[in-house]
Amino acid sequence: MPIVEAGRAVLVDMDYELDGEVWLEPTPGHTPGHVAIGLRSRGVGAVFSGDLMHWPMQCIYPDWSFRYDTDPDQARRTRWAFLEACSDNGRIVITSHFPLPSVGTISRRQSSFWLEDHQPP
Repeated sequence: MPIVEAGRAVLVDMDYELDGEVWLEPTPGHTPGHVAIGLRSRGVGAVFSGDLMHWPMQCIYPDWSFRYDTDPDQARRTRWAFLEACSDNGRIVITSHFPLPSVGTISRRQSSFWLEDHQPP
């Protein structure tokens, strides 16, 4: 990779924290080394979920796997843990693959979850 060859890359651990406002969260299962990116600003938390979920139905059915998950069982466990944590802590979730609007908060719906549209202040 050109950035590595140029000596410009900084490799960090999967749970690296830049400061109190930007950090990495290990989210294994889709690909080795997959992480979500956590953010906090002015008391509001958010997380970029990356490839953790590929369509909204995975909120309703977290056990559904994506065909390219390298470890489907781990991906399922990670999705459940991620959705449970986000429904408890109210962080804004920014998805990578959902159709618009793809930003919201996770709410628990009986035995599944839902991405509620985020309404900025």
